[in-house]
Amino acid sequence: MSLLLVPVSGRHARDLQSLDAEELITHVPLPALDPRDGILAFIERAQRLRARGAGDTFAVCEDDRLLGIAALARAERAPDRAELGYWIGRAYRGRGYATAAARQLLAHGFERMRLGLVFARCLDSNRASLRVMEKLGLRFVALEPSDDSKEPMCRYELDREQWNDRRPFLTGPERRRSIAAVHRPRPKRPRRGGQPS
Repeated sequence: MSLLLVPVSGRHARDLQSLDAEELITHVPLPALDPRDGILAFIERAQRLRARGAGDTFAVCEDDRLLGIAALARAERAPDRAELGYWIGRAYRGRGYATAAARQLLAHGFERMRLGLVFARCLDSNRASLRVMEKLGLRFVALEPSDDSKEPMCRYELDREQWNDRRPFLTGPERRRSIAAVHRPRPKRPRRGGQPS
């Protein structure tokens, strides 16, 4: 699986809508990225957060195909903490994409954003998302009330020390790829004669 995380932009709007934007709107638990105003407003908000250094939202892609969204949004009162969120379109679920994207974002958060803690939340009934969090080493810490549902939200956390203890699962080239994937690839330099290498 060669998953690429690309900063979300207007060019992803049509693909996001075709993946079932209504479901995205009801399932993204990040208050900073509330998508209820529509996909374009969601993208604009994500770009503003990125420009302020308050978070990063990525289109999860494989072979130029948009699969979903993954994001880290800094907590306003504690900027060394960020909330992890991910959503994969229904047609691509159950294939490990959410786990792979979230793993790359954890590396990005702890190694590039220099976070001290990452937390994630989902409804107690969302067993697939709970499994993703557990696979990544996040630990259950609390049940919290949900704004939109009578069902409680499960809160999971992973701090920098726990991340460093778990990092051996990413070694060598695999680790470098996971970190590099959240940044745009550099264009190839032309060789002599004007042909790219």
